Amino acid sequence: MFNITEILESTFRQLIGQLTVFLPNLIQAFIILLVGVVSAKLIRFIMLKVLEKSGVDKLGENLNQISVIKNFGELKISKVSSQIVYFYILMIFITKSSEVLGLKVLTDMVQSMAALIPKLIVAGIMLLIGIYVADALKEIIIKVCKSLNIASG
Repeated sequence: MFNITEILESTFRQLIGQLTVFLPNLIQAFIILLVGVVSAKLIRFIMLKVLEKSGVDKLGENLNQISVIKNFGELKISKVSSQIVYFYILMIFITKSSEVLGLKVLTDMVQSMAALIPKLIVAGIMLLIGIYVADALKEIIIKVCKSLNIASG
């Protein structure tokens, strides 16, 4: 018959054994994640400055004149683009960290989210084009109504 000391000693040995296997993976995953966060922030900063200097935000000024977008606040293409790249890079490093830890469910989830980003970008571009066309049509209709002395509002 086992006594309580032997049971506790056996359990403690198993715990230490599992910890010595898991701890290096945890440290490695943390380092990968830390490098990912620093890299993503650095790339976001560089990309933001390059896009601001290149004048990309001037293209977005036309979009900021549209009433629907005005209600949401000022849209800066440089900020939006750099944030998208930041989160995409972060997702890559989160995927690698979760692979190191053996968390297949988390890895699969992050990979599926990362696969959605290009689709979301295309959807956003299509939405902006649709808003731009709708605003142009609104302006045309207002001008036609004014020329025909029809009240619009």
